[in-house]
Amino acid sequence: MSRWEQLMQRRSVAVADGAMGTCLQSYATREKQPVVLESHLAVLSAPETVLAVHQMYVQAGAEILLTNTFSASAHQLGRRQLSWEIGRLHRIAAELARRAAGDTVVVLGDLGPMGQFFPPMGTISEEEARQAYAERTMYLMESGCIDGLLIETQFDLREATCAVDGVRRESDLPLVVSMSFDRHGRTMMGVSPEAFAEAMLARDVRWFGANCGRSPEETLAAVKAMRAVAPDAGLWVKPNAGLPQTLPDGRSVYGLSPEAFADIARDAVHVGARIVGGCCGTTPEHIARVTDAIRRME
Repeated sequence: MSRWEQLMQRRSVAVADGAMGTCLQSYATREKQPVVLESHLAVLSAPETVLAVHQMYVQAGAEILLTNTFSASAHQLGRRQLSWEIGRLHRIAAELARRAAGDTVVVLGDLGPMGQFFPPMGTISEEEARQAYAERTMYLMESGCIDGLLIETQFDLREATCAVDGVRRESDLPLVVSMSFDRHGRTMMGVSPEAFAEAMLARDVRWFGANCGRSPEETLAAVKAMRAVAPDAGLWVKPNAGLPQTLPDGRSVYGLSPEAFADIARDAVHVGARIVGGCCGTTPEHIARVTDAIRRME
């Protein structure tokens, strides 16, 4: 039995990790180092710091870790003239997450948006999108360190479905897909939670949900709507810690305390979430409170 299967049988609600970028920002501030604005590059420049963040989340109770590869698409790396590092970055990121996870914590390879658009807003084709996700999946699989894949913070249903197709070219591991709803119940491209859920069911994706978004309340409302369409699906929830404020030094701070975020986690369980974690602004302290809150509900 795989780690994923063991976790899902052992827990009625599992706890995922929180933000990586937020913790890297805090570390840079504490150590008087430049703020890391593109956290995936820390895999190459500061791997031990990335490892330490993963370890803090495990100590906080996280049972699922995400590789630090969210923004590591070929397009995003190409903006830094680092597209040639895409394979090494994904493999190292997976190895770091596994080192922190040990033998029991689940590691999901994290695949964020490409950073490109389909016509008429952009020029990338659907086949190019499938291949882009397939390539990243291949590198993560080569590491031998992951237990599944996460396609997250999607806003375009075409990209989300292409991503699913691309991942499945290279892997039959468990797959979770998550969209970001930040326009009064829809994504920035106008996708409703119901349409997303139906599209995932049509592709036999059984784990999906919502992350990031404008507010935790909107994220939970989206998940509740998904549950109405897909009552048997495994629902994934990873909200932000409230709305961000940007400080003069470029850092973002978020308003929800760990205690308040734990209340959001309890609400997520009540609307049907099987996996609860944190997105932007969350820290190991937030996840520790979430872990305690969820375990008290069992």
